[in-house]
Amino acid sequence: MRCRPLKTGRRLWDRTRKIWGRAVSKKGGRGHSGKKQPNGDKNLHTTGQCNYNPDPSRPIQVTISVPPAERNEKAAREERNERRECIKLAVEIATLVAVVVYAGFAWWQARATSDAVILSRQTFESSSRAWVLNRQLRPTTIKGVESGTRTYRAVFENFGRTPARNVRLQMFLGIGKPNEPLADLLKRIEWQPDVVLSSSVEGPGQKFYKDAFLTKEQVEQFGTDLDNGTRFLVIAGIVQYEDDFSRDRETVFCHVKALPGPWTTGNFEWCPSPYNRVR
Repeated sequence: MRCRPLKTGRRLWDRTRKIWGRAVSKKGGRGHSGKKQPNGDKNLHTTGQCNYNPDPSRPIQVTISVPPAERNEKAAREERNERRECIKLAVEIATLVAVVVYAGFAWWQARATSDAVILSRQTFESSSRAWVLNRQLRPTTIKGVESGTRTYRAVFENFGRTPARNVRLQMFLGIGKPNEPLADLLKRIEWQPDVVLSSSVEGPGQKFYKDAFLTKEQVEQFGTDLDNGTRFLVIAGIVQYEDDFSRDRETVFCHVKALPGPWTTGNFEWCPSPYNRVR
């Protein structure tokens, strides 16, 4: 708003007082006239100045000054707001840390519980499952078999507490060359086809067996070398079956006769551990 030329000083004074009254806050205050305005704030003081100039292009200049007490109160209010924001941020960070720690602890507890359950289940299965093992290997004589042959019987037993089902057995007999490594002999021997012994092997103490033969021709060709230890005899095989927990199990066995002596004495020894294992 701009001052317009007035004809008398009285009208100029009234006009200026009205302009200053409009510059006061809506809460009220005291204008240049010294009278209290409606709904005024007694702490707000204004000073104004209107420079009369016939030139309408010059605006009225009004200056409002805020007392120091109000400025300090505003600064204190901003400081309190900033402090509240800092406290809020710290609480949010602490809450996030607590959630992360709790989640980590819950995961660790769940993992520990899972490991304990797995270990307990494995222990139970190990103590309750079927265990089919090769109990022994011995020479034997079978009636009705052609004279001049040699028969070796492998005896198996279920040492577990539950039945072994769908038992399958592969077994071979091999004659090693002089000074031939055992691994080389096992590689060149062809396995016999799977033989299904029974649909179920009952629990503890149930036994079954499988025979291996040296033919009459083999005995005539290698019998002397086997008896004097020049050559060695290997009988090995795999027993495969299913336990009551529907898991596939396997027993690998291997026997070697390398010591001199009559074939009827046996003299079989277990092969090294890689060739005898249970799973």
